[in-house]
Amino acid sequence: PSDSGASDFYSTSLTDDPFEPDSLILSAVTLPVFDGATEEEVRQALVRAGLPDTGKAYLYDGRTGDKFDHKITVGYIYMMKLLHLVDDKIHARSTGPYSLITQQPLGGKAQFGGQRFGDMSIKSTLKGSTVTTSSRDLARTLSPIRRPFSSKVALA
Repeated sequence: PSDSGASDFYSTSLTDDPFEPDSLILSAVTLPVFDGATEEEVRQALVRAGLPDTGKAYLYDGRTGDKFDHKITVGYIYMMKLLHLVDDKIHARSTGPYSLITQQPLGGKAQFGGQRFGDMSIKSTLKGSTVTTSSRDLARTLSPIRRPFSSKVALA
């Protein structure tokens, strides 16, 4: 592990006494997501608060009273779990419901719909030298419903 120093404090709130979690927080700073404080600005804030510019302190073993070998960052870190799990997103269909108007598969997982394989997807697949595979797979995935065709309609 590298010793990144003050950069550890981008998401940590410092307290007056690093050993007392209930002590008063010195200050709260709101930073834009992609335009945060520089490492030097964080170091200056630590010095103004009367803390070491590394933002680290020695901790002691609660059982033996011995001091740990290295200084450690102490503070609150706020985390939030992101709910992006594969089980919630995965979806597959072989056959299923079709739209009454367009006779195409319904879209979306909630309607047990199909995944669109559009014009750009077809072209990029063909460009990748997969002509035989593409033609076989595309022919199998086309809608089996036959539509009447008028010879009077010109294709643009």
